[in-house]
Amino acid sequence: MFKFGEIMKQQFYSIIVIQLFIFSVFSLQAQDYTQWELPDGAIGRLGKGKLHQIRYSPDGQTLAVAGSIGIWIYDAVTGVELQLITGHTDEIECLAFSPDGNLIASGSNDDTIRLWNLNSGKGMATLIGHYDDIRGVAFSPNGKLLASTSEDATVCLWDVANSKLKKRLSGHSDWGRVVAFSSDGSILASGNNDGTIRLWDGSTGEFLKKIPGHSRGVTSLAFSPDNKTIVSGSDDGTIGFWDTDSAQDKLIFTAHSWYVVSVAFSPDGNTVASASYDNTIHLWNAETGDKEKSLLGHIQPVVTVQFSPNGDTIASGSQDGTIRFWHPRTGREKNILVGHTRNVKSIAFSPDGKILASGNSGKTIHLWNIPTKSYINTLIGHTETVGSVEISPDGSQLVSGSWDGTVRIWDIQTGKEKHTLNDHVGNVACVTFSPDGSKIASGSYDNSVRIWDSDSGEILHTMNKHTDRVRAVAFSTDGSTLASGDGNNTILFWNSETGLPKRMRTLNTLFKKATTHSNQITGLQYSPDGTTFVSSSDDRTIGIWNSMTGKNKKMLKGHSSYVLDATYPPDGKILASCSWDKMIRFWTTDSGESVFGLLGHTGYVLSVAFSPTEKILASGSQDGTVLLWDVSNILKDQ
Repeated sequence: MFKFGEIMKQQFYSIIVIQLFIFSVFSLQAQDYTQWELPDGAIGRLGKGKLHQIRYSPDGQTLAVAGSIGIWIYDAVTGVELQLITGHTDEIECLAFSPDGNLIASGSNDDTIRLWNLNSGKGMATLIGHYDDIRGVAFSPNGKLLASTSEDATVCLWDVANSKLKKRLSGHSDWGRVVAFSSDGSILASGNNDGTIRLWDGSTGEFLKKIPGHSRGVTSLAFSPDNKTIVSGSDDGTIGFWDTDSAQDKLIFTAHSWYVVSVAFSPDGNTVASASYDNTIHLWNAETGDKEKSLLGHIQPVVTVQFSPNGDTIASGSQDGTIRFWHPRTGREKNILVGHTRNVKSIAFSPDGKILASGNSGKTIHLWNIPTKSYINTLIGHTETVGSVEISPDGSQLVSGSWDGTVRIWDIQTGKEKHTLNDHVGNVACVTFSPDGSKIASGSYDNSVRIWDSDSGEILHTMNKHTDRVRAVAFSTDGSTLASGDGNNTILFWNSETGLPKRMRTLNTLFKKATTHSNQITGLQYSPDGTTFVSSSDDRTIGIWNSMTGKNKKMLKGHSSYVLDATYPPDGKILASCSWDKMIRFWTTDSGESVFGLLGHTGYVLSVAFSPTEKILASGSQDGTVLLWDVSNILKDQ
């Protein structure tokens, strides 16, 4: 909780985070993981955040998932959540179990490596020595050393017992992506973004050999159980099999149509699994390189794949938010774990406040029941990021805009798509319903604004006066005017019935000498009484404007990075905004002072929305979660 300015109250406002959750398919009852490791004042969490990497414990009983809000620990057999380990201040990209299974090492975008006690979930040490995001960590087989690599283009060897840097290895010409020890610990391999693999002495760090071969970055490495072969995956879509002693290629071939991001040997050394951004997992004969089977089911890029220690299961994690478990022999899916989510780009309440819709970079829209705190449905149809969602005034329909260039209209009750509107030729960045629900407005990166009939999907008007991509649209409270903001710092106003420009053309034209935005417009909204409208911008400011004259009333400054959204509550007394600085701020509309700030997300806060009927603020984040904050005390006091 943060308080700002002289008008700050001494009273402690209890900001309650009410969050939703996703049911695990392994259990009919909600797990209380929604209560684990929450920010101060929070009592629940919607979603488990993004996932980046999965690893089995040495005994195969536990599965660890590195993600955007921490390390999730699961029972590998039942899929039940065991604990959430938090402490990093940014997303966790990689992790490794110690050989005895008691420790977990994690590497994060906060430039640190942390060692955790698995049983207690407590931090044992923080290793500081890299100067950029950590991309790979690996324990030596005896557990005495930890290797790490970073975007600072170095490999580090750490003494685990005293948590000290033993040696820094240099030689790669680009940032590091992955490290792996041979099973006997004699060799350390490191893969680099320059497409090369380097081999080092596993004890001393002495450079041994360089393996060229990939045309793009090396994303993953694995030694065969007998240590005679190294397999590598690359951003160029190829898999390479290399002789460990000679550093010569045994076999290299194009395995996927897009990035190969993860490879793994089966425990018996006969099979190699590869995961790709083409949404597939392939199994290969490790001797011949022949494809044995493909594992199909993920609907988004697969980012990680692992064999269980006994070899009877393959686990995979995807940007679609699922972890899937497969039978290696048949290639059939054994079970699925859900709950992880991608960047939450846009959120919207239903008019009665009982449903929340969230659009995300996973190309889907989730619907949540707020009173029961349960998942309702997932709307699938878009083929790219869903950047904007809104529910109609009568609560029957949802409109979504996507980077796939389409506007889609959905039936809320059935979850089925009613219309796909294809007239835009660029990313659709914003959509909104008119106050009476009869029209939909959309703005696109094709520099146009369009107005549609919400019932038939028929296009009513196309407006092409913008000179840059349109990122925000908003109807006035009486529906007569449509405002649109673009990447050229310009806001235009339209007659919503005719599609013609209104006399008040642009803020920049009318008030060249007045205070205006100096960067892209990211959001627009009219106040509940219609007398003002608010704009957010990449210039880190929020503008409050007279809706009749266009005159600037205030420019609000306080965020330290791009402001992505600003919204009024139903009574219009305060304003809430969100930013890349990970903070939600509250402002008084009279004085324009920032009176409160909320921190709780571990990623950029991308969207905020007030519930129409309850004093709740929802916030969606890059970290893949949605938080619902009870702000009734703040609203009451202003």
